[in-house]
Amino acid sequence: MGGVCTRSTGNDPVVSPQDDNPGSPQDAFAALLSLDHPHNINHKFSNFCIVIRDKYVGSGIRKTYAYKTTLGKESLEQRREEYWETRVEGNEVAWSALRLACELDDGSEMTILANVGLRLVANTLQMAYDSRGYRYDVPIFCINDPIAFEDKKKTVDIDAIEDKVLRFKLRSMTLTADIVCEVENKANVRELKEFFLLEAKLTNLTTANVRIFYNGTELQDHRVLAEYNILDGMVLTVFIRR
Repeated sequence: MGGVCTRSTGNDPVVSPQDDNPGSPQDAFAALLSLDHPHNINHKFSNFCIVIRDKYVGSGIRKTYAYKTTLGKESLEQRREEYWETRVEGNEVAWSALRLACELDDGSEMTILANVGLRLVANTLQMAYDSRGYRYDVPIFCINDPIAFEDKKKTVDIDAIEDKVLRFKLRSMTLTADIVCEVENKANVRELKEFFLLEAKLTNLTTANVRIFYNGTELQDHRVLAEYNILDGMVLTVFIRR
């Protein structure tokens, strides 16, 4: 999912959830924790997670930059749930352990990670890797609460959106190959779901059976694709509910 889980050439045995050995994946991954790095995971959620660079929250492995959110509490919880539910690369057990470590704050986090062979990068829950060198990124909104909630209902003027053809792929575990899409950016999500069902030959299902996610966010039927800032070449994840 969009660089959320990658693989390095490191193949060290896992003995601890932390590793400061020279030459380990620590060296390759640590730079990605910087907010100045274009592939820092938090950039993917900048539409609702506003990072405050000169302020921190949490302590120990839970220490992160502080942030504000344009969402309400319920909406933020939904985004967290969506993020964890859409982790399809890497090891499922590792993702479950990371989620548990992020949700607990009782001192057992390091033991939980060690039990599944995860090592933290730079002693933070924001990034870990396993014995195969797979990287697991966790955005700060999944680790700490915001310092402020601001639930703003945004309306989009469709007529003001510049026409553009979006080119991306739809990926589902139920299919053997990705579906390549070239869709107008003013098309709504329901229309995209209808296109998916037609191309996937799932005519026995309806759009209510389809959930589409991009960067950990579930696309809502009534919204147009332009609202999600989908970049050319990106992969959207599709889940089927039967």
